[in-house]
Amino acid sequence: MDTIKKVNLVDEVYKKLKEKIVSGDWEAGQKIPSENELSEKYGVSRNTIRNAIQKLKGLNLIETRQGQGTFLKKDLNSSIISNIIPGMIFNDNEILDVLEFRSVIEKENARLAAIRADEEDIQEIKNALEQMKKHQDDYQEYTVWDYKFHLNVARATKNKILYQAMLRLKDILFKHLEEMNKNGNFEKSIAGHRKLFQAIEARDPQLAVELSEEDDRERFKELKKI
Repeated sequence: MDTIKKVNLVDEVYKKLKEKIVSGDWEAGQKIPSENELSEKYGVSRNTIRNAIQKLKGLNLIETRQGQGTFLKKDLNSSIISNIIPGMIFNDNEILDVLEFRSVIEKENARLAAIRADEEDIQEIKNALEQMKKHQDDYQEYTVWDYKFHLNVARATKNKILYQAMLRLKDILFKHLEEMNKNGNFEKSIAGHRKLFQAIEARDPQLAVELSEEDDRERFKELKKI
């Protein structure tokens, strides 16, 4: 059971539920588990769950439909996601720190995903790529799916620590991707993501690593222009 330490239970549950939304585990329009199910999952009272859900309602993320349950808003989009991710402004050194982190972790994510991804993983990565293509006119929405693409690759590694690293650093990674995508070349970005997806789908770990390294070189090159 995924229990929570008794600090401020409402806030802790709220953070857990919010994480489900930001990570993409719960998607727009999806019905979320009942109060009873969430109470059992987190080992807290229904009242605690109810109060945490009210906080999410305050952010306009979810809605209750009489006789049906509680659902994520169908129009959930990047502007709403941005409201629950703390504002950050990166200086050049901090951008470099994030790039170096991504350089290390994403190569291994790509390699392991190419070895271990199952059909469901492949479909999730492909879906994120398709959504990126659809939102080239909106860098914020594009960034939502860019993050999900990389998160799905991490999930496909079947390594819980690698996946949790991407998930726990979601605020920093999301904001970094958003900064990179503001004035980005979407066609070039999508082409790179497509090649990586194809390498993973083809179960070619060596090519997946080579493509990640190529992507790294491009990112560092772009940073030097700033």
